[in-house]
Amino acid sequence: MSTYQVGEGIGDILLEVDVNTIGLAASRAIILIVNSIDPSNAVAHSENASGDIAKTPIGKADKIKGKRLSILTKVNLLQSIIENKIEANRASVTYLLNNGLNGKQIYSNPTKAISSDNSTIVFSQNIDLI
Repeated sequence: MSTYQVGEGIGDILLEVDVNTIGLAASRAIILIVNSIDPSNAVAHSENASGDIAKTPIGKADKIKGKRLSILTKVNLLQSIIENKIEANRASVTYLLNNGLNGKQIYSNPTKAISSDNSTIVFSQNIDLI
């Protein structure tokens, strides 16, 4: 499990998502309380088919400390079977948090699941906010 030290301050923690693919992508970030039945709160989402999320505040450090940030990126590939297989292996996502005690922290190795026909990739990253 990845972690990020948000600290005790009242400043906003910032999230950025950079998707590297030729496919159509969408990203979404939620904050949730682990082991709770309370619903999660969506805090950021991509605005276009790049899947990228520009620097976005996800909450005040003192309000999100102790919760989990869960980020999901889905990529749809629309090329030939061979091209999709190549792109599925090449595609990557970088998640970045900033403005907490850890400063700028990059998460460049999210979980990556590729569909059996190589037409869909799902990247996911859970980060405990400590």
